[in-house]
Amino acid sequence: SIGLQGYSDDYVGYVSIIKEGIYGRNSYLIRSNPAPQAFTPIHLFYIVLGKIAKIFNLDAITTYHLARIFFASIFVYFTYKLFQKLIKDHNLSLLATLLAFFSAALSYPSLVSGTWTIKTLNFLNFSIVSPEKATDRPHYLLGACLFLIVMIKLLDIKQKTNKADLIIIAVCSLVLAL
Repeated sequence: SIGLQGYSDDYVGYVSIIKEGIYGRNSYLIRSNPAPQAFTPIHLFYIVLGKIAKIFNLDAITTYHLARIFFASIFVYFTYKLFQKLIKDHNLSLLATLLAFFSAALSYPSLVSGTWTIKTLNFLNFSIVSPEKATDRPHYLLGACLFLIVMIKLLDIKQKTNKADLIIIAVCSLVLAL
């Protein structure tokens, strides 16, 4: 399939759901899968992407990849903003952001069945290629962005409390909980 990314069944499903949004539907049916399909908020996200695609006259594959680029950019930006909030220095925040996306997991030598191998400390799943993390499935990236927004706003609350920050935290948390 042209533009295939990630696990093929997921990719085909997400692109199919975007198509349903392009067709004007508010629910979805993966036409290549005859099994019953439960509706989840992840699918709503892709239907909304389909509705946006229709406005801009885009096909589902292009929309999927543009969403990856868009949310990846936002993810990197909010990662930088979180480091900036914590470090309070532009250059060090930029360096921390670059390290977060281009570094590999810590590794160590290990003897496995009589053969030396390199293992990674991947308990936080840092073993995945970091730039790939920043261009993964659009709904993963949206969730990561919402999480970073909550973290940044929680750090703001230490300095000042206002209703707008509390509303942003509540809405982002609600969407994450779905």
